[in-house]
Amino acid sequence: MNTNFPLNRHYKFLCFHLTPEIQAMLSTNMIREIIKIAPNHIVPIYGVLSSVMGVYHRRGEVLWVVDLACLFTLSPFLQESYHNPYSIIVMRQDNKVIGLAVRQIGQLISYADLKPPEVLIKSIPWELAYCLNSEHQGKEKQLFLQLEGEKIFDLLKKKQLSY
Repeated sequence: MNTNFPLNRHYKFLCFHLTPEIQAMLSTNMIREIIKIAPNHIVPIYGVLSSVMGVYHRRGEVLWVVDLACLFTLSPFLQESYHNPYSIIVMRQDNKVIGLAVRQIGQLISYADLKPPEVLIKSIPWELAYCLNSEHQGKEKQLFLQLEGEKIFDLLKKKQLSY
């Protein structure tokens, strides 16, 4: 885990909830958009990773939608609600695009608003540890896990998702 702060103090991060208890954030540099998708618009694909919710037809392209908490072997979002639209973070790396389903989208925060946490998380699944850059504490002492978008794409490749 990298606990060094980047030199650019103007970085922006999108905060979101992985689980009701765990907040995370991603740098906005790989985020293309945030969309809401009704569950019945996601077409399930059988025989793929359990974290893959399915595909969504978006602007003439197929967007793979992944339950990010389930990918990290945390409580699956899939089982919680079939009636409320999903919040999807659309990310792009080179020519690959994925949609990350998260429980709740939070605010945009600046790196200048963060500081090292007083207490670190002790035990996390290896999938989450693999994608974790560092841990930070916000102004209200909430803990944020800073995830690396590139590592999320890499983890999906390691788990053999072809998108």
